[in-house]
Amino acid sequence: MMGLLRALDRFWFAGAPAARPALLRVLIGGYLLVYLGRRYGMLLRVARSDPALFRPVGVVTVLERPLPVGVFRGLLRATLLVNVAFVLGWRHRQTGPLFAGLLLWVMSYRNSWSMIYHNDNVLVLHGIILGLTPAADALSLDAARGRGPTPDRGAGGRRATGGTAGRCD
Repeated sequence: MMGLLRALDRFWFAGAPAARPALLRVLIGGYLLVYLGRRYGMLLRVARSDPALFRPVGVVTVLERPLPVGVFRGLLRATLLVNVAFVLGWRHRQTGPLFAGLLLWVMSYRNSWSMIYHNDNVLVLHGIILGLTPAADALSLDAARGRGPTPDRGAGGRRATGGTAGRCD
């Protein structure tokens, strides 16, 4: 049994260059930037919808009523701004988790109005994984400034990046 587990571990979590999750960060982050940017107006229209349609889901369940439109607009703008930092790999240790959290909030908020769009979940999941793992150790402003690679990822980083890109050595 242990031999099978070791074989699976070697297969699923084989070492990979730091450029692999970095490339995913750039591609998925760029896609999310276009995705959110093109939907900016629609997202604001949804936020202006009849409050009777608001049924909070996910992290938004902490709300009893919709946010004021101005607050949501600020969160959406912050998400787009931090998305740019995420794509560029600028201060990824701070902007990665911040982007993951903002993306989760904005998409959960959008899904709290009349219909849940399950196809958004995979985008959010990739944003969270790439935001919480060392995905800026290459192809980033951090790497260009000598801020990467992360000194010690340990098994946690190895397992977490396995969700999208495999282990990075």
